[in-house]
Amino acid sequence: MKLVPLPTVVISRRSRHPGDDWAKARSWLGGAPRLGRMPWPRDKNGRSLHFFAQLDLAELYAAIGPSPFPDAGSLAFFSGTVAYVPEGQALSPTAPPSDLPPLSEVGGASHYHRNLQGERLFPCWPVKFTAVDVPVVDDPDERGKAQHAAISERFVRRQYNLSAKIAFDGPPIPRWWRIAQHFADHLTDRREHAGKVQADAQRMLDWCQAQLASAKSPEEAKKAQASIEMYRKKLAALERQKPQFLAFVAEVLEWTGGHEAWALMSEPDWQKLVAFRARQPEFGDFTQYWGDPGIEELTRKAFDALPGDGAPQFASLPADVQTLIRAKRAPRPKWWHSAWLMADQLREAAEVNAPRVVEKLQSEIDAEGTKLRRASPGGALAPIWSMIGGKSDEAKKLEASLAAKEAKLTELTTLASAFQSFMRETGAWAQSRDPWTSMTAEDWDDLSARFKRGKQEFEAFAGWQLPYSPESLEDMTIVALLSAEERGYASLPGTVRNLVNREYLLPAGDCHQMFGLGTDVQGAVWEHENDYLLLQLNYDDLMHWSFGDNGVYHFWITPEDLQKRNWAQVAMTVECH
Repeated sequence: MKLVPLPTVVISRRSRHPGDDWAKARSWLGGAPRLGRMPWPRDKNGRSLHFFAQLDLAELYAAIGPSPFPDAGSLAFFSGTVAYVPEGQALSPTAPPSDLPPLSEVGGASHYHRNLQGERLFPCWPVKFTAVDVPVVDDPDERGKAQHAAISERFVRRQYNLSAKIAFDGPPIPRWWRIAQHFADHLTDRREHAGKVQADAQRMLDWCQAQLASAKSPEEAKKAQASIEMYRKKLAALERQKPQFLAFVAEVLEWTGGHEAWALMSEPDWQKLVAFRARQPEFGDFTQYWGDPGIEELTRKAFDALPGDGAPQFASLPADVQTLIRAKRAPRPKWWHSAWLMADQLREAAEVNAPRVVEKLQSEIDAEGTKLRRASPGGALAPIWSMIGGKSDEAKKLEASLAAKEAKLTELTTLASAFQSFMRETGAWAQSRDPWTSMTAEDWDDLSARFKRGKQEFEAFAGWQLPYSPESLEDMTIVALLSAEERGYASLPGTVRNLVNREYLLPAGDCHQMFGLGTDVQGAVWEHENDYLLLQLNYDDLMHWSFGDNGVYHFWITPEDLQKRNWAQVAMTVECH
């Protein structure tokens, strides 16, 4: 059966505002399904399946009009099946079964274990459908570009995951002439060091020539000669480049001279600065830039070089510049939820990792003990044979290894007891406070110290369980606040809520969608090119979906099964990089 053309439907997060009742949403990602009288789906082995999304078909009909799909009811998507829920049957959330496996089994982020209610459910995000018209193009690459362009016309496409740093970055830095002058100051400094760059290269050439003169073997001589040739070429290149570099610096200085530092640059002047900045790698040995020195980095460095509040030079800055510096350098707000997160991760490590580490070492000891008994003489005459022949090398190695591992086991057992106490005490400390209230600077210092202790003293159990840094806990808290209960969401500054509503309605990669051309990772898109892409779910930081390494879930249905509405035959593929 031939596919009936359907528009690409983007599934985007609904913007959220204080007072919104998300419980009335008819389509959503994560959270709990509303299955009515239907049992929670399980696989053929009886294991409970994880829930991903429930999409209302009446809302889909409103977005695309008549289609082969029902115009009422909803589809609930699980990790391995799709369930049709008739209209009016599902009025309240269905509680997940107690035996639901860890979320990490279906690609949940390693740091996210459960929601605040202790359920193994992803955050709940109500969504809406947007049909986009994509030109009919036969070439798949061109079709993909056309689809991407059509979506980009309707939505802001972001590149990065949301972080506390991004959320509280403050006002944008104006395009001051001070940025261009900071660039000129850097070049002036590098011009003063140009002679030293050449002298350093000459010194290395002299050293290599001395190495050649004292070489004791053909290999040493060959290596020294290769280095000599390299530094000769470098010196020649520096000699050629130096006049060009000096002329470049002079051009930039002349261009930036005479401008008021805090005046705004025109668009042509800004683009000229971008072009100047891009030329730095041409003179990498002189400028110390060999890669791609982006204009954003220059802007940040120019801003970071400004004096801080309290410095003598700060008072001489214009009032608006002072205000911007204070705004961008103000301490970020921090919530007790970050401490809750760390406590949860420590508990996970204590419940799972610590016993696993001890059991693994004990298993190794048992296995080596068995090997040692096999390598040692047996029977009543074993002591005599040992005295005559001594121990074999294998037996000696096994005995030494066993002794070391038994000592390590004793150490780990003691450490595990201390870790349990640390985990319980930290949990009591964190959970004695409301997760959506603010931490003081002293509270944050306490959390950071506990984090460091967990990372270092209890590295064997929690080192990899905890995220990279305490700042990572901040990032997770911002994400949690966005889908939290009303009280938590309202505690976010309006600037952060507005930023997410404006720029974070789609994932950082490709979008969640129905129909259209799916994301090609490992070829599933082409294996199912004669099927409908019923749903695509991409990795998404705000959903805690990592899906392996930036992966994607696809749900496919054949035209025949769609016509029969045979949802049980939906095929799911999951791929990652």
